[in-house]
Amino acid sequence: HVDLDWANDKNLPFESNTSTSDPYTTKGSTAGELNGDTSSTSIRYTGKITPTQSGEQVFKVRADGAVRLWVNGKKIIDNGDGKPLPGNSIPPTIPEFAKINLEAGQSYDVKLEYSRRAGYLSTMGGLVGVQLSSASLNAPQDLSGYNAVVVAVGNSNEYEGEGFDHSFDLPEFQNELIQNIAKVNPNTVVTMYGGTGLKMSDWIEQVPVALHAFYPGQNGGQALAEILFGKINPSGKLPISIERNIEDNPAYASFPKFDNQNTLAEMDYKDDLMLGYRGYEKKGIKPLYP
Repeated sequence: HVDLDWANDKNLPFESNTSTSDPYTTKGSTAGELNGDTSSTSIRYTGKITPTQSGEQVFKVRADGAVRLWVNGKKIIDNGDGKPLPGNSIPPTIPEFAKINLEAGQSYDVKLEYSRRAGYLSTMGGLVGVQLSSASLNAPQDLSGYNAVVVAVGNSNEYEGEGFDHSFDLPEFQNELIQNIAKVNPNTVVTMYGGTGLKMSDWIEQVPVALHAFYPGQNGGQALAEILFGKINPSGKLPISIERNIEDNPAYASFPKFDNQNTLAEMDYKDDLMLGYRGYEKKGIKPLYP
């Protein structure tokens, strides 16, 4: 079960209740049932989690407001006041994530505090409410008995979209997940999703195959399956160059120092005509994939 404390403003607590519903899901009607003013809801969830695998676990929280997450009394996520950035016409609800080492079979206390903030966009990939999820970064040992393993990683509308920039790194420590799985089964195939290049240099030498699917359309799953099973030759050409490190990108100098994904930035496009491969050639930098 999950214990809930909620308030009709941005302070906790106000009322308490015990729910037997899924501890990591809040349905769209929940906040409206808790109080009538959905713009100022505050909720505290407390419950327990028992991992099935030992090692590092990733916890992810996505919300239209302020969130704080504790695991066994240790705060691992805190996004401050949780307010959308001023001047951002499409405020995204970008997830916050962190990792912590846990033991399989042991019960851990989990506490999540959430306070809604007005101004977030609930459409175009936005969110009303709060979502919490967790997953292991470790590979099950029985993967070693398979002929091959396919790992799907990359971005989604949670991390990439209009009005905000994604990180060059794979989200949610997915680079570590790839490396952990490749250690158990060397025949690991990595399929990446995203609208641009993503950092691959941490793990590309440890896997025999990587396929950048970008964001495929309606029949993308069928096309990928035919490529992975050898029915079709993966002969597509990359429309972009992919650098080894973000500093290698010709456009890197145009961006101010990275703060976080929620920071608005003003840019001066210093690369001019030296975009893409022209910039790499001028600087004498060899990209990971030209």
